Amino acid sequence: MIFSIRIKKEFDKAHSDDLIQMLPAGRGEIPLVIQKSKLIVTALAITSGQVLHLSGSTGTGKTSFLNALIFEPRNWKYLCRNLGLLYKPLRVFTHSAVGFESPAELFYRRAINENGTYDEPSNLLRDLKRLQRKYDDYYNVIWISEMLRMPPTVQNAFVELINQKIFDSKGNVIGSKKIAWLFDSNYQAAQDENLYFELSQFDEALKARNTVNLTFDYLDIHQEVEVLKKLLKDQFESDFSEILIIKLVEISAEIRKEKLQGKYPTLPMPTFRQYMGFFHLAKAQKLTEETLFDVTIFGFASESDQESLKEIYLDTTRKYEYEEIE
Repeated sequence: MIFSIRIKKEFDKAHSDDLIQMLPAGRGEIPLVIQKSKLIVTALAITSGQVLHLSGSTGTGKTSFLNALIFEPRNWKYLCRNLGLLYKPLRVFTHSAVGFESPAELFYRRAINENGTYDEPSNLLRDLKRLQRKYDDYYNVIWISEMLRMPPTVQNAFVELINQKIFDSKGNVIGSKKIAWLFDSNYQAAQDENLYFELSQFDEALKARNTVNLTFDYLDIHQEVEVLKKLLKDQFESDFSEILIIKLVEISAEIRKEKLQGKYPTLPMPTFRQYMGFFHLAKAQKLTEETLFDVTIFGFASESDQESLKEIYLDTTRKYEYEEIE
C-alpha cells in the first residue's frame, strides 16, 4: 500500500519501510514515492543541522527526492507537521561539484575588470554569508550535488567549511551559526567490486564529517509494479494490461542489473519518467508493443546492443504468453 504525505492519519499508519507518495516537484513532474524512514531521517538531519550524505546508483531517486522537498514547499510543510517538528521554510543553496576544480575555488574565483584579473568571493562563499542573515526564520541548507565528481583534494577543502564556525581561506570568520549540509553521490553503489563505476575517491576526512548517511536503492519489482499502477490510475482514464505493466518493470529491472555490470553504456537507467512516456504512447493504441519498447526503454541503445535487448524482451514476453491467451 502507498500512503500520502498530505494526510497525517495515513502517514502515521505507515510503517518505516512503507512507501509515501510526495507531491510532484512541479507542473508535469511525476510524484515521487519513497520509504517513510528516508523522509524521517532527512527531516531530522536538516532540522538539527547535520551533514547528510545521500548515496546510491544513478536513477535511484536521490535528486528527485531533494527536488520534491525544495521545489514543492508543501512537502516539507506536511513532513514537519506529520513528525511534530517546528515548521520553518527550507532555504537551500545548490552547487554542483563539477564547478570546483581546485580547493581554492571553494573560496575565491578569478574575475575580470578593466584593470585585469582579480579574486572575488566564490558563489559558495557568498551563499554561506547569505545563510547567516535571517538565520532563525529558516532551516538553512547547502546542497553539493554529485560530490564524487570533484577530486579528493577539493573534497578535503570542504572540511574547513563544515565546522561550527565557518571560515574563508584567509581565516576570516563568515559565521558561527550551524547549517545543514547535503551531499549526494553514488559512493555506496561503487563499493560493490562487481559494479562498474568511474569515480573519484571519497576523501576520508570529509567522509568522517558526514554524520548521517542514507543509501538509496531501486524499488523491488513488486513495489515498482504497485507504484506504477497507482501513477497510471491517477493520470489516465484508460485501463492498461497488468501483464504489460509487469513486463515493463521486469525488463527494466533486468536492464538495470546488466548496466550495473557495465553493459548497455548508451542506455540511461530506466525510470518512472520513461514508464509514463511508454504509457502515454501506449494509450493511443497505434503502436505495437515491441515498437513501444524500441522508442522508449530501448530508445538510446546502440546497434550492437539492440539484439541483446530484443532477447530480453522476447524472453520476458514468452513468460506471459499463456496468461495473455487466458
